[in-house]
Amino acid sequence: MLNSQLLEHKFSDGIYFNSPDGIFVADSTGRYTDVNPSACEITGYSFEELTSMSLFDILHPDSIAEAADIFESLKCNGRISNEFKYIKKDGTIYYMQVDAVKFDNDRYLGFCKDTTKCKLNKEAYEELAVRKKLEEELVRQKRQLEIKNRQLEAIIESMSDGLFMIDKNYDFTFLNQGGQNFFYKPETVTNGASFSHTKYYDMQGRVLMIEDMVGSRVLKGEKIKHSRLKAERPDKTLYFSMSGNPIYDEAGEIAAAIICCRDITEEVENEGVIYQQREQLEAIIENMADGFCLIDKNNKCVKVNKAHRKLIESGTISGLEQASGHRQTLYDENGDILPAEDIPSNRLLRGERIYQQRLMTKANGTNYYFDITGTPFLDNDGRFLYGILTSCDVTDRFHKENIIRQQQEQLLKSEKEKNEALIRAMEVKDEFLSIISHEFKTPLAVINSAIQTMELICKDELSVKGKNFIRIIQQNAYRQLRLVNNLLDITRANAGQIKMNKSNVDIVLLTKSIVDSVNICAEQKGLKIEYITAMKTKFIYLDEEKYERILLNLISNAIKFTPEGNSIKIRLFQKSIEKKSKVCIEVIDTGVGIPRDKQSLIFERFGQVDSSLTRQAEGTGIGLSLVKKFVEAHEGEIKVESEPGRGSTFTTILPITKECKMTEVKKLPELMDNRLIQSAAIEFSDIYF
Repeated sequence: MLNSQLLEHKFSDGIYFNSPDGIFVADSTGRYTDVNPSACEITGYSFEELTSMSLFDILHPDSIAEAADIFESLKCNGRISNEFKYIKKDGTIYYMQVDAVKFDNDRYLGFCKDTTKCKLNKEAYEELAVRKKLEEELVRQKRQLEIKNRQLEAIIESMSDGLFMIDKNYDFTFLNQGGQNFFYKPETVTNGASFSHTKYYDMQGRVLMIEDMVGSRVLKGEKIKHSRLKAERPDKTLYFSMSGNPIYDEAGEIAAAIICCRDITEEVENEGVIYQQREQLEAIIENMADGFCLIDKNNKCVKVNKAHRKLIESGTISGLEQASGHRQTLYDENGDILPAEDIPSNRLLRGERIYQQRLMTKANGTNYYFDITGTPFLDNDGRFLYGILTSCDVTDRFHKENIIRQQQEQLLKSEKEKNEALIRAMEVKDEFLSIISHEFKTPLAVINSAIQTMELICKDELSVKGKNFIRIIQQNAYRQLRLVNNLLDITRANAGQIKMNKSNVDIVLLTKSIVDSVNICAEQKGLKIEYITAMKTKFIYLDEEKYERILLNLISNAIKFTPEGNSIKIRLFQKSIEKKSKVCIEVIDTGVGIPRDKQSLIFERFGQVDSSLTRQAEGTGIGLSLVKKFVEAHEGEIKVESEPGRGSTFTTILPITKECKMTEVKKLPELMDNRLIQSAAIEFSDIYF
């Protein structure tokens, strides 16, 4: 801290008085107690004036609050440095840098320097920088504007819509490519020039003059939107949609008109087609024989045709679409009142399609019947928009159908009675055949017994001729017995009374035994029978006697129709059919064959292909019919493949099942067993060697 003696010495020093910077001393209240000449020069006040003033008296109002805070900081910290804004005595505003220190408890020493020029230079520099930045931004915006203008020009030029501008003198100042298409000769466009070769009309067909054109109307201040006109040019006729707005200058006067035009020729032509189609549809709907009703989402009718109006006028249908409001009671075709949820219009509102829903109404004591068909139309969210109902008066048809139904019922009743009588007659016939067949069996048994006795006792006493007669008698007795057995079996089969005596049988051995038993008969006709199988043994559950009858019948037929010198093959194999294992027996001959259209006939009772084929091998036509029934009784199937002149293949397919324990397997008879030989003799009795 400086003492008073040193201070007085400094004040007297030349530096204090000759310093270019202002020097001042202030007390604790901020009042000047001493200032040097430079301080007086900077502030514009004299020594006497300044020493009678406070620091705050010459400050600019903008700096007073800040200066008060800084002066308090000086008291606390003992040092400050800051720039303040001042007002000179002549009112000039200036800036001064002040540095002050506290040198004893009540006084402060300060140094001040005029920084106005530096401040102004700094502000000017900053202003210059801002101005340069603004200029750069203006250049950038100008470039962007130029780019946008070029883009806009490209867009306008590429527009399919026409765009042109007309000034107040009716001169075209702008015309894009789309706008040129508006004119027949755009290169010669002048005020009204197009009227020399093009005629303009409004959509009602009235001729348009120059003053009626969109450009003229817009230049009069009118705003136009989607005004349509027709232009008949020498090359073609076009339709345009025109819109326009006036452009005003700074004085609020109309300076120009901007016009936009769109070629809507295709749209207008389509509208014409749609209008014609709508008219045609209206005519079709109006002249429909069926009633037509269009309902909205409120279940109200918005359109009906002539047929529907007649129904309403006659009271036959009193507002079908409002039936849900019970204006009229509706019934189903049985005469029961139709529930509200089944009323056609309510079904449509639920989004249901209706096809020929028959209902009945009552009017003037008469019942009327209608077939109602309906289709709902929904939006993309499945909400009902509207629905179509058509009603067809089927009253006459209903009564005719009733008459036909009654006639059909009567016919059915009559046919049923006839069928029942026929069934009874067939039952009587079958019973008669059964009785006759049984009656035939007794004398046949006696004949066979007598023949066997004669062969046993009188064998050596009979001549060759007598033995031949006995053989003929025995063969015909077997033939008669075969016929009797077949008649009895077919009668039982028709009555559903085929008795099956099934057991586990080795079908490989059984088939071989049957084939071996008929070898003699085949050899007598000059034929060779070949048995083919890859299986060693195969037990299945079947009726042995029925299987013998099946295979013997098929082999006998093969022998009958196969010429001498040929062969017959019997194949036995296992095959998977529909993922189930089956046993297949094929009887293959090279005989006369069966025409394709006759192949289904041979399995029918008494069905024969051609009697000429059996002239030397007579038959009754019930053998294959009985074979099919025996096969079906085994839950199998039989089928034939044949070609005339090349032979036939009969395939029997049987399921592989086992029901008995293997210890209960029935033993097969020895080869050439008497029963099997007799069965073969009976089955082959109608073959003449």
